[in-house]
Amino acid sequence: MDDARIGRALRMLRQRRGLRQSDIAAIAGVSQSSISLVERGHSASLAMTTLRRVFGAVDAGFEGLVLWRGGGLDRLLDERHARLVSTMVARLRLMGWNVQVEATYSVFGERGSIDVLAAHDPTRTVLAVEVKSELTSIEQTG
Repeated sequence: MDDARIGRALRMLRQRRGLRQSDIAAIAGVSQSSISLVERGHSASLAMTTLRRVFGAVDAGFEGLVLWRGGGLDRLLDERHARLVSTMVARLRLMGWNVQVEATYSVFGERGSIDVLAAHDPTRTVLAVEVKSELTSIEQTG
């Protein structure tokens, strides 16, 4: 997320709640000028803990973005995920399962994808696998 987008997000969330910059500042324990800085796209001058308090004041979380070699770190993290998916698919196919990778779905407007969707025709069994290369929050896996 870039600084300008962070600022637009804070402004939108603040306005949605009908709050002034000074209201957010009081709740977060920072100056009104700090809120103004963030909304104008100058959040880099503030500490991460300050940004978290500011976004907490509008009932939102704030997570920083790690960049690596000019791009998102997701490419590197996805390599581990891709290896795990590949291993799972190979094993299931060896055991006679029909496998689809990244199966998408939409239920009542909720959209998502399943990392590995497999069917075993002889036993009429279906298997949905969500692959995680790292478990940082068990609560978010549901």
